Amino acid sequence: NLFGMSWGIHITLFFVLTVIGITTGIYYMQSLNSYDESKRKQETINKSHRSAFFIEMRPFLRGKRLRLILIFPVLLVAQAFWSASMGPDDGDASGSNLLLPLAIIAPSVMVLQLTFALEGNYFDGLWTRPVSIAHLLFRKYYTAIPLTIGSFLLLLPTYFLYGTSLFVLVGSLLFALGFANVFILTYCFRTKAMDIFASGFMNTQGTDFSASSFAIAFTVMIGPMLMVSFLPPMVYGIVLSVLGLTGIVLHKPAIAWIARRYEANRYRHFERYRNK
Repeated sequence: NLFGMSWGIHITLFFVLTVIGITTGIYYMQSLNSYDESKRKQETINKSHRSAFFIEMRPFLRGKRLRLILIFPVLLVAQAFWSASMGPDDGDASGSNLLLPLAIIAPSVMVLQLTFALEGNYFDGLWTRPVSIAHLLFRKYYTAIPLTIGSFLLLLPTYFLYGTSLFVLVGSLLFALGFANVFILTYCFRTKAMDIFASGFMNTQGTDFSASSFAIAFTVMIGPMLMVSFLPPMVYGIVLSVLGLTGIVLHKPAIAWIARRYEANRYRHFERYRNK
C-alpha cells in the first residue's frame, strides 16, 4: 500500500489524476497546428481549437472496419487485468506482468500502423496543400500519446490491487512513448490506400505482409513481452525507460528524418496508393 494510505484515497487520487491527464492531453492536442482548407489564401498555419486528436480518430469512429480494430486493445487491457489478478502473490513474478507491456503499447500501435493508409486515398490532392509530411507525422505521433497514457492509467490499478511491478508499467509506458510510437511510423513506407467503408471480411487493404513489417511489429510488441519474461522487473524497467527517454528526447529529429526519406521517394509511394 503506497504511503500507507487507505484504498479509498488511492482510488480517489487515481480518478483525479486520470481526469487531469485526459484534460491536459486534450487541451494540448487542441493547440496543435491545423490547416484551414476553406480559406482561399493561406499565408500561415494558425492555431486551432479543433482537436487534432479527434481529427485523427474520426475515421475510427465513422468506419465500421476501423472500429473493429480498436476492440483488440480493449480486449488486451481486460486480459492483462485478468492475468494480473490470477498471477502469483509475488509482484516480481513474470506471470502477472507478462501482458502488461503489450496492453500498454497496443492501442497506439494499432492506430499508427495505418499511417498514411487513409490519406493514401487522396494523397495527390493533399500534396498540393501547404501541409508538410513532417507535420502529418508529428500530428499522428502526438495523437498516439493520449492512447498510450490512457492504457497505462487503466492498468495502473493492477499495481495497487494485484502487486504487479511498477517498473514494468512505467518502463512500458516510456518505451511506447519514446520508441514504439516513433518506430511504428515507419509503416508509412509500406502501407497501401485503405477504404474505411469497405467490408472488413477477408479484406487486406492498407496492410503489408513484408518481412520488414513483421520485424517492426515484433520489435515493438512482442519484444517487450520476451524481455519481461527473462529479465528482472527492475532491469526491464531501467532498460526500456532508457530507450523510451532517449526516444522522447530525439523524437523530433527522428520523425523529421522519416519525413525526408518519405518525400525523397514520394512518387513510388503515390504509385503504391493507386494500386490498392
